[in-house]
Parts: sequence; C-alpha cells; structure tokens
Amino acid sequence: MSVLLGLIHLGIGAVWLGSMVYSLGVVQPRIGRLFNDPVKAEDVYRELAAGNRWRVVAMIVFLGLSGVALLATAPLMRRSHRHGSQAEHAQVGARALDAYRRQE
Repeated sequence: MSVLLGLIHLGIGAVWLGSMVYSLGVVQPRIGRLFNDPVKAEDVYRELAAGNRWRVVAMIVFLGLSGVALLATAPLMRRSHRHGSQAEHAQVGARALDAYRRQE
C-alpha cells in the first residue's frame, strides 16, 4: 500500500513539476520573444491559462492527500522494517561521518 501511495505521490509531483518547468522555461520565454508587445503576450498567457485553474487545484489537492496518506502509513513502514529503527540508522550515519572527518 505504501509503495502504491509513494508512486502516486511521485507521479503527481513529477507531472506538476514537469509542467511548471516547461511552462516557465520554454513556453513563457518564447511567447515573450514572439510578441514584442507585452499586452499581446499577456493575452496569449491568459488564453493558455484559461480553464486550467481547477486542474492545477486538483493536482495540488491530490498531492496533499497522497502526502497525508504516506505520513499516515509511515508508522506501518517503520514497524515492518527489519534492519533497525530510524534512530539506529541515524547513529550509523553519524558514526560514518565522524570516521570520514577523522581521516581528513
């Protein structure tokens, strides 16, 4: 169950992040170069955004819900972990970092 929730959460996040990067890094700069008039460029931006508000809101809601569901299942994942608790992992990491620093 946790793996499925994680995949859903990562998938929604990846779609949203990819969409935002494409929009901000590709579409908007090209529209700005295509239309030298800021008023015309703003009209194009408005046309592209028309009707997409609720899709973005739905993505944010699903991202939040899947994140909350992941947090709710986190205690189950910790109990089923066979190789020790998070505190033990943190101690091992701290010891490794300390040993690395001593070598320098």
